[in-house]
Amino acid sequence: MLFDRPAQTNVTENLLRTKLLLNNYTQIGDWSLNTRINRFGGFNSFDNAVANDRSYGAKWIADMALGWKATDTLEFAIGGNNIFNVYPDFDPIGFNRNLGAGFYATSGAFGFTGGYYYGRVGVKF
Repeated sequence: MLFDRPAQTNVTENLLRTKLLLNNYTQIGDWSLNTRINRFGGFNSFDNAVANDRSYGAKWIADMALGWKATDTLEFAIGGNNIFNVYPDFDPIGFNRNLGAGFYATSGAFGFTGGYYYGRVGVKF
């Protein structure tokens, strides 16, 4: 079958129930702070075998960046996405003990690799 049950439901039913985004950008003098809070609603994941269908809960993800404008042409920033290192729900069906793979749902709205952090230098010319 070209479009099996998981492929069909990925288009029709495997969608977030809700999404909320709160964003704040504040600038005081040469300093700036950008914060984003995302709430990704729960979703379902379907398999060819109905017994393997799974439901996943909602998650809150926070992103933040702190910037400093050193000169008119030079900016520095540090920040992170998913700064509290939130992971999707554990996937007991997809988990493969032999390979150590498939711990988390891969069909959600956010990644399964946790948080990442960065430093940034911006130059205008």
